[in-house]
Amino acid sequence: MGNPVVEHSPPPPPQLTAEEYREWKQTRDAERAARVAQDAVDREAGILSGSIPPEQLTGRELARHYPELFDGY
Repeated sequence: MGNPVVEHSPPPPPQLTAEEYREWKQTRDAERAARVAQDAVDREAGILSGSIPPEQLTGRELARHYPELFDGY
């Protein structure tokens, strides 16, 4: 009755050389750094244009863009 259970082992992972891994890692790190830098530029542009309200700013951003909030401290 029913289908017999056949166990299959997963395929072995691809074998990378140390050089292939280094290239992959450098590419991945460079793409991540570019994405983080672009996110920072986009956030700064949003703050300057007013599309990000002051309630959503970090303390550092508030101090940089609204220093008058910290005059009495």
